[in-house]
Amino acid sequence: MSRIVLTDEWIDKLIDPKALINKIEEVLRSRKKAPKRPSIEEKGSWFSTMLAGGLGYYVVKIVGVYPENPKRELPLVRGVVMLFDAENGDILMEASASSFTGWRTAATTALALRMMRTRGGTLGLIGAGFQGKYHVEVMKKVIGFDRYLIYDIAREKAKKLAEKVKGKVVELEDLLEKSDVIISATTSRDPLVKGSMLKSEAKVVSIGAPKPIKEVDVETIRRAGCILVDTREGVLSESGCIEEAIKNNVSFDIVELGEIARGERACKPKEIWFYKSVGTALLDLATAIHLFEMSRKTF
Repeated sequence: MSRIVLTDEWIDKLIDPKALINKIEEVLRSRKKAPKRPSIEEKGSWFSTMLAGGLGYYVVKIVGVYPENPKRELPLVRGVVMLFDAENGDILMEASASSFTGWRTAATTALALRMMRTRGGTLGLIGAGFQGKYHVEVMKKVIGFDRYLIYDIAREKAKKLAEKVKGKVVELEDLLEKSDVIISATTSRDPLVKGSMLKSEAKVVSIGAPKPIKEVDVETIRRAGCILVDTREGVLSESGCIEEAIKNNVSFDIVELGEIARGERACKPKEIWFYKSVGTALLDLATAIHLFEMSRKTF
């Protein structure tokens, strides 16, 4: 079988968000575990390799996060993903890791919101960059919020995304007070989500980069009481906001998406819901399999 090579443009055309969400849930139900990912930092960037296996495949993603790249008009996330046949080692697919990671992260957020029993309302998006774009696209197709509020320190960027979804550019305080669901997709080292300003039963999603990034404050975690995560080990070792909560002696429970998917545990929040993502190769495995299946139907 000839190897399939996918550019960002082809990935954007092939992705079916609803089918991808279902594939992610299927992989999480399988009880497979991904090895802890090694990572290094150099010149302000973050670089890692991620690998996993399951459903007859292996996947490896070599990826970096480059915070200064948007200023250079380059992708924030860059790298490559490779899918292998687990029986004979054939390289089945090679894909750009940029849009791949955008879709994968946004689809997993949608799965988390589904587990939180989200039913529309007002979505507040903090950060109108790389991840923000993919999250809005997936939310429109899968959940369909009634209203979109957008905040970004670069106001023109926020305006551009707001025009695309017929949303409204607002100040951060208005977004925090009026949103039913808040998605923070930034590289901020100072908390932007203030727990004291959130509605009761608000749903907060933080998908920012690993520490020292801190998108939510300690009060948000205190009000949540239970944190829904993609990977317990990853969040405890890589999340700056979780590290800060532990330093402040805030008690909370942690429940993985996979544990809910398998019916093993439930995440019972105190006052608000909170989902924290740092990424796991199991999500890459699901996304690579989905793209491979979609490619075989198309090519």
